[in-house]
Amino acid sequence: MKKILIGLSILILATLVFWGCSFGAKKSGNKTGGGSGNTNQPPRNTYDGFGYDNNANGVWDDLDTHISNRYPSDVLKQNALKQMAKALQAGVRAGSTKNDVAAQSANKALSKGVYCLLERTGVDKFGEESSLLKVEMLKGDANRRKAYQEFNALLSGGFYGSDQKENPCE
Repeated sequence: MKKILIGLSILILATLVFWGCSFGAKKSGNKTGGGSGNTNQPPRNTYDGFGYDNNANGVWDDLDTHISNRYPSDVLKQNALKQMAKALQAGVRAGSTKNDVAAQSANKALSKGVYCLLERTGVDKFGEESSLLKVEMLKGDANRRKAYQEFNALLSGGFYGSDQKENPCE
């Protein structure tokens, strides 16, 4: 089961990265002139280079909105998706700096997030939820896509497992 989950996660990640690049090429372009391609642009004081976090919960506002819209009344699923979003964001930041140590740490958090999402959504829904979150993160923002590709490049050639089957949710 562990090998299947890891293999499935890697396949989904690779598909999303390549699909996201072609999707974003059609939609990219910053409508507000800020440089990131992100069209949700509140005041700049919460911008970290890749997204805004106006409520300071550690999740970019566009992902926060996506999560809240997906599960408006299910806090456990929202929290699982937010945990996954934070791990994905850590991967983007690691990729942008090409920091191998940060990439390893983000990958460990991502693996833990996958197990948490699996626990909260079940086998039938976790792949869909994980994919939708990644698409939401990557769409329309060339900087995020490029950094996420760098993150994956930093991890290439490695085999990563997780010991987070028990209590994976933060």
